[in-house]
Amino acid sequence: MPGLTDSDAQLRDLIQAIYDHGGRVGFHQAFKLYADTRTTLFDYLATHHPHLLSWYRRAYGRHGEAPETYRRQLARRIRRIQERLAPPSSASSPSSVHPGGQLSLF
Repeated sequence: MPGLTDSDAQLRDLIQAIYDHGGRVGFHQAFKLYADTRTTLFDYLATHHPHLLSWYRRAYGRHGEAPETYRRQLARRIRRIQERLAPPSSASSPSSVHPGGQLSLF
């Protein structure tokens, strides 16, 4: 969530934990805010993080997608962190990946 869970340190810790547990980071998505939860989140921000409320209202006030500039910036930050932390073996193709890119279930 922008401003709450997306610091470089938080992203680094998350990506490191994924690698530490044998995972590979291949997909990410910026926070989406759906209409049903907008009021609840805005109320929470007003009480606990008022400095973020105006940004969230501008960014998510009319639709649920994070702004394109934020999504691009987040992707760049995640890519940089992945490049620094990726274990050497993640560069090679694991034997469980089939030619079509689908991972084997067994």
